[in-house]
Amino acid sequence: MAGTIFLFTDYYPYGKEEVFVDNELNSSAAEHYDIYVVPFRKRPGIRPLPSSATLVEDVVEASFFTRARAMLRTIFSRHMLHVPFEKPRPSTLRHWKNAVGGIYRGYLLYYCIKKNRHLYRDADLLYSYW
Repeated sequence: MAGTIFLFTDYYPYGKEEVFVDNELNSSAAEHYDIYVVPFRKRPGIRPLPSSATLVEDVVEASFFTRARAMLRTIFSRHMLHVPFEKPRPSTLRHWKNAVGGIYRGYLLYYCIKKNRHLYRDADLLYSYW
């Protein structure tokens, strides 16, 4: 029986970034799994997926309400209170953006998985390369 893998990406299969994902999905080992590709953001253009992969657009098509809820949860989370005290502390605007963005993506993903439990229930692996 094939296993089920959910692969969370930044843009793939949208845009031209994350070329390495193409190589991984086209490998012979990937043929033994049902792979669901879940991108967080969209860019113009979409690459074809191998036959063993399916595109799941839960996150990129999340409603305004879901995104706003994730942002509010991010702003008022205990995780945000810890960011200024982390070692090493974010020192540039880009570091702060990455820290806050990571917390936001975590909450957005949480709400999308919670909303579509039936899809994620039988997953053998939830994988993100970040």
